[in-house]
Amino acid sequence: MHGSLNEELRFLAKSLAGIARALEIKDLHESLTSRQRSIDLLATSGLSLLGGPVETGGATSVLQMSVIVETISKSCSVADFLGTSLLAPHLLLCAGLSPESNALTADGRRLVVGFDLNLRSIARGDGAPMAAIDIGTAPHTALHLSRDGRVLLATPVPNDAQSVGEDIGRRISILETDNGIPIGDLSEAMYLSWERFAHVAVASELLGLMQGALDMTVQYASERKQFGHVIAQFQSVQHMLADCHAQVESVRSIVRSAADEEDRHGSNAPLTRTAKIASSEAAISVIETCIQVHGGIGHTWEYPLHLYLRRALLDRLLLGDESTLLEDVAREILTESAS
Repeated sequence: MHGSLNEELRFLAKSLAGIARALEIKDLHESLTSRQRSIDLLATSGLSLLGGPVETGGATSVLQMSVIVETISKSCSVADFLGTSLLAPHLLLCAGLSPESNALTADGRRLVVGFDLNLRSIARGDGAPMAAIDIGTAPHTALHLSRDGRVLLATPVPNDAQSVGEDIGRRISILETDNGIPIGDLSEAMYLSWERFAHVAVASELLGLMQGALDMTVQYASERKQFGHVIAQFQSVQHMLADCHAQVESVRSIVRSAADEEDRHGSNAPLTRTAKIASSEAAISVIETCIQVHGGIGHTWEYPLHLYLRRALLDRLLLGDESTLLEDVAREILTESAS
């Protein structure tokens, strides 16, 4: 299964390709209009609660989730997707809670996850501020943890919460953690299950960003002419594109392997972390190369490649960058070896 997909998942990916194209940013100066259009499209497509229970629209497997996220992320849409559709609903699911179990998660409120300010882990209710990822236009509730990490807390997001961060397509708001309301318990096993899912989800988004940027660049190189020839005929450009393709395919194999392993056994944290490490490293390399192939236009505000790079840089930090996760993986494999 690792590098390939069964017929059902291949059909799903093809079916979602049209939605991904519809989510593409058409005009960077109409981000609010694009955001609402994208949110509505995701809702009507049944993807708004992808990380939740199957009966309410959740993915039937981690691998299915990964394929969907990769496909949708090729567009680098301004829709609130990663936090509200995946990470927050799945955190509630891992805690054994339903949205209807608490007023702060019911009544159509969108859920987001509150992270500490370095984005490495879920924020704790210790008075320090938190960063809520993917704040949309509807009423939101941020999910985070108690000081000891054993209780899931909910904090209403003010309607006037200011957006911060370099990813102009994804709103991030800074909130306080000291007024969270307990809504349920969260054991260590529950948290680790969510973390593995989240690492695969973020890695899948990075994979989609890489593929989307590469697709855009291949098309550009096939059309852009210099010295009377399309630049795709130049050997140096061909080598750059081939190297990007190799990196994308390598990451795809690792991400799908991690998703498949999670579905089968659900306990291989080193593999899901490895997927996040590999995708983080490759995404920056691939997207920066794509910008280089585009030349001057790739650096302009009007051309969307900078949005791909901004989002990849944020995802690289989310739930740990390479240095943090490499330490975790080393500790885990050494502990396993010693036992």
